Amino acid sequence: MFVLIVILGLIAAGVFLTGLVRGTKGAFSEIADKENAQPEGQGHYASTAFVAVVLSAITIAAAGIAPIFIYLGPILAIGTALGVGLAFLTEERRSVR
Repeated sequence: MFVLIVILGLIAAGVFLTGLVRGTKGAFSEIADKENAQPEGQGHYASTAFVAVVLSAITIAAAGIAPIFIYLGPILAIGTALGVGLAFLTEERRSVR
């Protein structure tokens, strides 16, 4: 199980770092074109935040039930890093007029 978590962690770290670099470059290019930048839209993240809170609570509760569930914490953290990296990679670029 440890080896699997390490491999998944390395994959998630690679996706996260790739997305972070892309997102940072995009942010700097938007700052450079600040005069023509479009206003940011409203995000709809309440449902994903709710799911994250519920999964965290389940993880904490499950760790008290059986020792095997202690692995849920790292898996949840890896999933979060992977999700953030994918969000950077799939974000829509605003068109600059």
